[in-house]
Amino acid sequence: MNNTKIKKITKNTNPTNIDNVKKISDFKNLINLANTTDIELVRLKLTRANLCNDLVKYYIDLDISQFKAKFLNDAIENDLAIRVKGHKNSKTARPITGTAKTVISNCKKFIDLGKNITKNTTYTDIRNGIKIESNLSENRIKLNKKLALLSDDIITKLLKTLK
Repeated sequence: MNNTKIKKITKNTNPTNIDNVKKISDFKNLINLANTTDIELVRLKLTRANLCNDLVKYYIDLDISQFKAKFLNDAIENDLAIRVKGHKNSKTARPITGTAKTVISNCKKFIDLGKNITKNTTYTDIRNGIKIESNLSENRIKLNKKLALLSDDIITKLLKTLK
């Protein structure tokens, strides 16, 4: 017969470190989600489009100075690495990358053009709102695509022949 004692396990309802746990801000949560992979987003039942729209909603009814102030405050509060004159990032600051960086940048451009983000504004609206009409002809656009496929050596030789 086995003489082991059976210990009753109780769920810890009051963790001792509850005061040390820092609440994650909405902004930091959106940044963290934007940095996750698409596979993880599927697991969380989110889509990249919904995430982008949520980031856009974070900047409703702001002018450009309010946007800059809110972004700076959020970045400093959440220890995110940013490049702003007069601000020095901490050694532990992590940069905003990928989707979050692109969406925030496009929101800034949209607001800087004098447009307003409302509760019905989507990221698609933002992208369409910042498009600059091209002055290039259709033929030049096709030629630029072909030129982009050429190697640097070939382009260098072509330019030398023009001299």
